[in-house]
Amino acid sequence: LAQTYEGKFRNDMAAMRVLPADKYMRVTEHIPEIINFIQNLLDKDYAYRTETGIYFNSKSFRQNFHSGKLLPEAGMQEEDIDFSDDWRKHSSKDFALWKARPVGSELGWSASFKGHEEIFGRPGWHIECSTLASLAFGPSLDIHAGGSDLRFPHHECEVAQCEAGHGVGQWVSYFLHAGQ
Repeated sequence: LAQTYEGKFRNDMAAMRVLPADKYMRVTEHIPEIINFIQNLLDKDYAYRTETGIYFNSKSFRQNFHSGKLLPEAGMQEEDIDFSDDWRKHSSKDFALWKARPVGSELGWSASFKGHEEIFGRPGWHIECSTLASLAFGPSLDIHAGGSDLRFPHHECEVAQCEAGHGVGQWVSYFLHAGQ
């Protein structure tokens, strides 16, 4: 199904005379790398496990890095952040890296993380992009682009994960947000 829409997308782009990308990456082909990225965050205490999944530890991140870099651009302040979708998280500012799911309930993979039971589930939205961008471009980006609706939470969460995971103070030099 996905390949059908990929083909339609590529045909539409070609019809608009947009050059094809040098590389196309699929999340499902990089699950081991995503698991390794999450393990790196666990090893550095930027993530923790609950029975519902693995979450990014925003408090640990804020102790070592500046958070909320894109919030002013999105018309927000750090106190506006609230991902209170699961009471088992340490903070409402924490977000999912790996979402646990009952085996057979939906698409998922078994993942092993050091010091934890195997967990069946799927990667969180932000960690997929952070991992693939890091695989393609390394520990930093010159330019990162997307729709203005991605400033928060998506790009903000990507920045936090990558700066914590790569140990860098600035993951992206410039953001280009279109629309709005």
